[in-house]
Amino acid sequence: RYGRWVTRRVALGTIAAIWLLAALISFVPISLGLHRPPQPLIYNAGGQNYPTCALDLTPTYAVVSSCISFYVPCIVMIG
Repeated sequence: RYGRWVTRRVALGTIAAIWLLAALISFVPISLGLHRPPQPLIYNAGGQNYPTCALDLTPTYAVVSSCISFYVPCIVMIG
């Protein structure tokens, strides 16, 4: 049955769909600015404010992104 269901066309279509889904999950929230909190992290030293170069993500984006890009595929591969 596997040979009838998984043809070259189905395999290529599945790979393309997975790459498209990964690109949408990665780039859409970043391009819309949904991955950062509204206020950036500021370092205050001696009365001066300095912007930081820290990885500052919203908790929602961090959880959703890690689940979709790591945990779900891990469970699928284990299964």
